[in-house]
Parts: sequence; C-alpha cells; structure tokens
Amino acid sequence: MFRDGINKKIVTNILVIILWLGIWQAASTLTGLDFILSGPVKVFFCLIELLGKQDTYIIILNSFLKIFTGFILAFLTASAAGIISAGSKLAESILRPPVVVMKSLPVTAFIILVLMLAGSSWVSSVISFIVVFPIVYYGMLESMRNLDLKLNEMSEVFGITGMRRFRFVVLPQCIPYMKTALESSAGMCWKAGVAAEIIGLARYSIGEQMYLSKLYMESDVLLSWGIIIIAVSMAFEKGFLWAVMKMSEELSKYHNAPIFVKKAVQDGTYKTMVKCISKKEKAADDSGGICIKNVSKNYGSDRVLENVSLNINMNETVCLMGESGAGKTTLIRIILGLTSADCGSVGIQGRITAVFQESSLCPWLSAVDNVLIAMKNGSSKRDYVREMLGKVLDEEALDKPVSCLSGGMKRRCEIVRAILCESDAVVMDEPFWGLDENNKMKVAQFILDNIDGRPLLVATHDLEDVKALHAKAFDIDKNGNG
Repeated sequence: MFRDGINKKIVTNILVIILWLGIWQAASTLTGLDFILSGPVKVFFCLIELLGKQDTYIIILNSFLKIFTGFILAFLTASAAGIISAGSKLAESILRPPVVVMKSLPVTAFIILVLMLAGSSWVSSVISFIVVFPIVYYGMLESMRNLDLKLNEMSEVFGITGMRRFRFVVLPQCIPYMKTALESSAGMCWKAGVAAEIIGLARYSIGEQMYLSKLYMESDVLLSWGIIIIAVSMAFEKGFLWAVMKMSEELSKYHNAPIFVKKAVQDGTYKTMVKCISKKEKAADDSGGICIKNVSKNYGSDRVLENVSLNINMNETVCLMGESGAGKTTLIRIILGLTSADCGSVGIQGRITAVFQESSLCPWLSAVDNVLIAMKNGSSKRDYVREMLGKVLDEEALDKPVSCLSGGMKRRCEIVRAILCESDAVVMDEPFWGLDENNKMKVAQFILDNIDGRPLLVATHDLEDVKALHAKAFDIDKNGNG
C-alpha cells in the first residue's frame, strides 16, 4: 500500500511536469515569439551546451561561494543573536531596529547602498546576509522562548548546565524552528543574491550572464541560467539542511565519551571510576536531612499551604499524604527551589534529586542517555546505568527514544535517574503513577535497595505506597496544614 502510494505520487508529478512543458511549448509556438520566449526543446539544448563549457562551472562556483558566505555568516550570527536576545531584554531591544530594517526595507535599496559603498565584488554576499539574518534570528528567538518548562526545571534540579544542557536539552528543541527558518531562507538568499549580481554586474557571476543574455535577446540562455539557479538553489537547500540536521542529531546523542574514559574502561578500571556515583556510603554518618519549618504558600486568595513543618532525617522515608489539591506538589516544588514560599524555611544539606509529577525526560534520548546526562562524568558509567535500568525495564526498552515508551516505562526511568544521580536527598511526586501492581513492587524494592540512607520524601495519596516503601506517613489536610 505504501509503495503504491509513492508510485502514484511519482506518476502524478511526471504528468504535471509534462502538462506544463506542453503549455510552455504551445505558448512559444502559437505566439510566434520564439526569440522572446524560447520553447522547452530549444532551452534544453542550450542548457546542454552551457553545461559542456568549463566557464559555466567557474561562474556557478563563484556565485555559490559568495552567496554561501553571506548565508553561513547570517546563519551563525543570527543564531547567536537569537540566543542572546532570548535571555536579555536589553539585547533584544538593541537588535530590534536593525533587524526590522533588514526585514522591511526592499532588497533593491540595500543593493544600491552596497554598490555605492563597496562596489559589486561582494554585493551578493552582503545581500544574502541581509535577507537570511532576520529569518534565522526570529526562528532562534522563537525556539528559545518556547523551550519546555518541565525540561528547564529538570535541568536546574539535576545540575545540567552549560554546553551539556545546550547540546542535549536545548538544541533538539530548537531544530524544528531552525529547519523551518532554513527552508524559508535558503531559496530567498539565492534569489536576492543573483538579483544583486544582475544589478551590480558582478564579474564572473550568474547574474552577469543573465544580464548579458537580456542584452543580446537570448531568452534560451536566460532560461537555461534560470534552470541552473533553481537546481543549485534546491541542491544547496537540501544539502545544507541535511548537514545541519545530521550535525545536530550527532551532537544531541550522548555517546561520545572522552578518549581517556573509553581507555580506562578497556583497561578494567571501570569499577573504580563508577564507585563514587553518589555519597550514599557515608550518608548514614552525616547529620543532614530535609528540615521544613512553618512553610506557607498562597496563590492569590487561595491558601495552599499553611505552617507546614516536617523533619526527614537520614535513613528515613516519609510519604506525604493528602487529597488532590492539598498542596503536596507545591511543597515539593518549594523544597526543590522551583517555587518560593510566602513564609517559612526549607533546609537541605547538600544536593537533591527528584521525580517530578509530570514526565521530565528528553523524548529524543534513550532511557540510558536520559540518566547519563544528569550524572557527573556520565559517559563513563554507561554499563552501570544499563545494569541498574535493566532491573526495572526490559532490555529492548533501554536504547529506544523514550518518546516510544509507555508512561509507566518513562516513570521507571525517572525513578532510576533520581536514585542513581549524586545527591544527599531525594524527593518523588507520585512516582508510582502508571505502574501496575507488579512493577510498583519491583520499583519500590529498587528504591529501598539503592536509597542508601538518604532521606526520601514521596508525595502520594495511596496508603499502599507507604507500606511498599516502609515509610512514615505525613498528612496534609485540605487547608494545607501539616
């Protein structure tokens, strides 16, 4: 069925092309204006003749290099400017006037200005830059403003920062926007660049050849160069887009560990390297924990929490109980530093990891890679992470993008991430959501086996979870009181 659909589409496209070639030939023949509008047959032979000349390729290469130079400079600078503007209102305000001018002013005006200031040598590069910059800039700005809030919060909690955050969390979210921007700008930069060459009569350029064919009334030559422009423009768009997509795909894969790490694994020192994944072994000796004192939180006139106090010591698990809307998630967000309390305090000694109420996995990464990106020196711990994930997930689920996994599988991956990542305390918001009874007991045992003395706070409404985790229950009533 799928192959039949493709064949039908190919046949349809061929018939459409034949139809328009027939209309073109009829228009040329019936009007008797062959010298002005050469027919497809004459243009075909002219094109073959052009492609047989060495000068044709020199001209194409010269135009390509100049237009591509403007395009790539615009792509790089506009991407950087979009990222900076997304994080700084001042930068956006400063850049707004020149971007609006580039977007609004006719290309011809820029061509004339460039010719007056710098001549025709690089006019196509400058015009390509001016045409592409606003499109890529707004695409990057839009993508940065629409980043997934849940993934941003996950990155903050797990300490995923800098280039690691950009590569594995931010960049994959920007790709759809940038793809659209590249598809729009690639063709436009060629049209504008060649137009600049025509007006500026740039030497050894496609634009110059088109202008000369107009002077000598050689419409077959003009149309042949037009076909060459279309072919080169399409090849450039597809090629550049493929290269960018391929590069971003490789950058967002968490598989390129440093060479010395790979060598250490091969030399048999892997166990030594992964031994200190967390401070679990000495956690029981510390006097840390989670200390919540008189925490209150209102949203407008709605009182969510009121004077909640709770201490969770080392080697202690507490289940935060309460009906929906009682404030369990709000309290967890306050503990994680994602929401501020109106009054009261939360004390935590060291770092904290979490399972969030909603899924906070990167859908383009596998279950293994979602855990690794949150770990320090994660690339050296792949085998260990696979082993631990294998205790709660089937082997075939470990390397699939998590977008292909069920909600329960994603939940198990998030639990493993929170447990394995280095921390001094762990909080979980409805961690057993979506799990059947068998998997719930398996995951609960995994938590008990690997929490290693760290204080654990679990928000739940199910008393069975308290039993499964051998935990104490702490009730928050509907008014948010502890």
